[in-house]
Amino acid sequence: MQLGIGIGIGQLRSGGFSPASFSPATLYSAAQLGDYITADDDTRQWQNQAGSVAPVVDSPIGKINGGQGVMSWGPGGANDARRPALRAAGALRYWEYDGIDDGMGTGISYGATLMDLFFVSQRATTPSFLQATAAYGGGNFLGVAQATTSSPDQNLGTPTYFINGNAIDSTRLAIFNATTPDVPFIMEVRGCNMVSLWSGLWTGFYPIYSSLQRVYAVVARQTLSTDERNLLMPWLAAKAGITL
Repeated sequence: MQLGIGIGIGQLRSGGFSPASFSPATLYSAAQLGDYITADDDTRQWQNQAGSVAPVVDSPIGKINGGQGVMSWGPGGANDARRPALRAAGALRYWEYDGIDDGMGTGISYGATLMDLFFVSQRATTPSFLQATAAYGGGNFLGVAQATTSSPDQNLGTPTYFINGNAIDSTRLAIFNATTPDVPFIMEVRGCNMVSLWSGLWTGFYPIYSSLQRVYAVVARQTLSTDERNLLMPWLAAKAGITL
């Protein structure tokens, strides 16, 4: 089966590769910019924003540290009510956002460096994506504005968008059409320039996006090679039980 990224499942298996043997840390071994978070790493998340209370399934999460120690995610200010809940579905872990006011973010910006961004999620009824509108103060690195047919926000370079390795248009409507409710997917944005007043990475929803959703993992790194992407995609898919 082809992944839509130039490599097939059979090729991965015949080469001895498995998602369990890959670590995203290798993507930063030469000091490349970026970081990653995953819901199944209990050593880098806590219930409170101070980072002093260990995570427990079905309890809120108030702080998440990136695997590279660059990003530190939180709901912002004293907004404990905006914390997502840590959930489990068998061996899988994810953060569940209530679709009302939950949101987690990090204020880090990588300036004019072009970044590749990956977001493993699952939506209910409305499009699921990293919150991206300046009107709500979230990082607009995905460049998806509020209107379903609008163009990406400004100052984002010329990013290209993919769902599970397949190219799509950069509108909310395209994201909606390319995904299925209650089925996890990998959203990818290649070549994103984060120079903006609102630069930063956010996950979550606000009332306009009312929809329960899951987030399994987020990865950001300056431009990936094809070989690096071919290693990362199966690892991301495994985080949500996705078959590519």
